[in-house]
Amino acid sequence: FPNSITSVVIHEKAELISKSYNLSELRSLINHIDFIGFRSVSLLNSFEKSYFKVENSFINYSGIPNYFLLGPPKRNFNNKSLNIIFVGQFIKRKYPSIILDSIFGISENINKIKYIGSGSEEINIRNSALDLGLHKKIEIINDIPRTSIIDYYDEADLFIMISKGEAYGLVYLEAMSRGCITIGSINEGIDGVIVDGFNGFLAKAGDSKSLSNTISKISQLSNTEIRTIQQNAINTSRKYTDETTSLDYLNKFSLNIFVIYRIGIYLILFLIIYFLLVLLIKGNNCDSNTPHNIKKQPNKLLISRTWSSKNQAAIVAKTPSKEKIIAAGAGN
Repeated sequence: FPNSITSVVIHEKAELISKSYNLSELRSLINHIDFIGFRSVSLLNSFEKSYFKVENSFINYSGIPNYFLLGPPKRNFNNKSLNIIFVGQFIKRKYPSIILDSIFGISENINKIKYIGSGSEEINIRNSALDLGLHKKIEIINDIPRTSIIDYYDEADLFIMISKGEAYGLVYLEAMSRGCITIGSINEGIDGVIVDGFNGFLAKAGDSKSLSNTISKISQLSNTEIRTIQQNAINTSRKYTDETTSLDYLNKFSLNIFVIYRIGIYLILFLIIYFLLVLLIKGNNCDSNTPHNIKKQPNKLLISRTWSSKNQAAIVAKTPSKEKIIAAGAGN
């Protein structure tokens, strides 16, 4: 399909892409694709920092269902009795047990930590909770329907997931839409959607000390500051619904296609004008080569008519008794 328009969306950081493609292979591949999408700004920055600037790039965000935005609860944020929630796979790169390490020194201010999900790190979560004396504060809830997760978000004050290698992370937006104070990872997929201190907070991926400092900073905020951040989070999530992100994607893609077709139309018009000018110039040259003895015909000889067809032309003269072709020519 030589006239097809192609697009690809990149979900991984440059260091993982480099395991499959070297620079020349990647450049060749990119040059044959019309539009290059990235799941987040951090992935685009990672790619361009490691390789080269990408033309016709776009950010391909995902969105949350509209029902997450229906009636977020009004919370009475109590920094002396915080409820924390983690939602996701219990796997190493998401560092679920790091939450326990980070709150060890301020555990008296923590009411409950709910882990929702499943995975191989569950045993480490339970063991860490026992070792730190936090086993009575944790609750592990295995996989539940997505529509049911809203009730758990509504019971939480903080949502925490400082994972590494996160292309985006819809759970952040889900938590933000319900007014949770949300903590994500610096330089990961949600960085840029979450603006530190404005609509949430960012900590270093997998770093318990960084997370502990962030939680301490949040606990020192006034209720007015907390409510402002919560409302900013809700407003941000409204920009990233299934509907809005889909329309944004289609609009960007359609606009780029329109630009390509418009350039094509301009090129066609230019070629048409160019060939018309060429024909006009050839026509003038043909007139200048017309035999001069035409003017020397007897007075009774009148030019009756001219005609042309394709690359041929003729001049017809008229006498009282007949018409006669007195000049003809052909051009290339």
